[in-house]
Amino acid sequence: MSFIDTHNVLLRAVAPTEPECSPDISSSHPSVLQPSKLSYFRECSTSVEVKAHETDDPGMELNTDHKRTLYQIGMYARNLMFENMSLFVFVIGIYGHTARIYRFDHAGAVASPSFNYVFHPYLLGEFYWRLVNPVVDIVDVEDGESGIVKSGKLFIVGSDTTITRTTPETLCNQWALVPAISAHINKHDAVGIASSLQAGYTIRARFGYEPTHFRTFLSLGEPLYHSPGLFSRGTCVWSVVPVPQTISEPVRIYALKDTWRGRHRDPEADNYHRIYKNEQSELHGLAKCYGSVDFGELFSGHRTVCARITDGDLDLRNRHHTRILLSPVGRKLNQFRSTKFLIEGVIDAIIGTQN
Repeated sequence: MSFIDTHNVLLRAVAPTEPECSPDISSSHPSVLQPSKLSYFRECSTSVEVKAHETDDPGMELNTDHKRTLYQIGMYARNLMFENMSLFVFVIGIYGHTARIYRFDHAGAVASPSFNYVFHPYLLGEFYWRLVNPVVDIVDVEDGESGIVKSGKLFIVGSDTTITRTTPETLCNQWALVPAISAHINKHDAVGIASSLQAGYTIRARFGYEPTHFRTFLSLGEPLYHSPGLFSRGTCVWSVVPVPQTISEPVRIYALKDTWRGRHRDPEADNYHRIYKNEQSELHGLAKCYGSVDFGELFSGHRTVCARITDGDLDLRNRHHTRILLSPVGRKLNQFRSTKFLIEGVIDAIIGTQN
C-alpha cells in the first residue's frame, strides 16, 4: 500500500453529473506498491481529508464550513464504495493534530472519537494494518459450498469478495461467447469487445433455486443502471453471461441486479415467485427470476450496521446485500434504434403490467 498526494488530482466521480473530487491524500490497494498516478477512485482503498486546525473538526460543532467538510468526506466515501463495489469503506479526517476515522455503509455513517495522532501515532498505524490484514478470514462463495479465501492480499476490510474486476485469465477461454456478446453490446470489432469485457466484473450469484448452487457471471460493458445514492439501496444492474459455459449450454444473456434491500422489506424474488406460481412459461413483457441470494443472511459483512448503532434498538433502517438474476434483458430507453423500437418497448411494458 502506498500513500499519494492527490490534493491537485481530479479523481473521477461515480455519477457523470457530479463534480470530480480531489482527496488530500489517497492510499492505493495493498497489491499496488508504487502507483505512478491515480485517476479513478477504484484505484484507491481509502481517502484522507486534511484541515489545518482542530476547530475544523465537524465533531466539535456544526457550522457551514463543517457541513462542507462532511459533504466532502461523504463524497469520497460514496465514490470509494461504488468504484470498488465495497460493502463498507473508511475515510480519515485530519484536523490539526487530531483525527477521526469515519465508517460508511449503505445505511449510515459513524465516526470514531477524536484522537491526537501526534501523541498516539500507533492508532493510525494499527488502523491501516488491520485494514489490510482482516482479523477474520475473507469469505467467498464457491460452487456448492461456502469457501474461505486464505489470502487477503487483493482485499481489505470492507471488500466484497463475491465480485472482482475481470482479469485477462477469466476471458482467456470464453471465445465461444463472442458472437452473443458482440450482438448484445453492439460492438463487432475485437478491440471494442475486449475493452468492454475488461471494464466489467466477475460476479458470483445463485443460479436456480438450490441454496448451494452458485455460478460465476461475466458482466458485459457498462451497467444498464446504476444508482449513485450513498445511504440507499445502491442498485446496480448489469447484463451478464454465466461462465464457464458447458458444451451443450446455449449462450443466454441475463440481467443481474445487485442491491441493498431494507431488511424490513420482502425480497424482490418473492414477487416473481408469486406471479409465476401457476405459470410454466414466461409472461409477455415480464421478466422471470432465475435465481436470487441474500448475502446478508449468509455473511455478517453483507449486512449494514450503522443504522443499528445510531438508532439503538431500531434496526429497521439496516440493509441486506442481495442479488437477483432476471431474463430477458432489454435495452435502455435512451438507446432505442427507432421510434417503432421505443413504442414496442412501452407496449411490452404495459402488457407485462397487465399480465
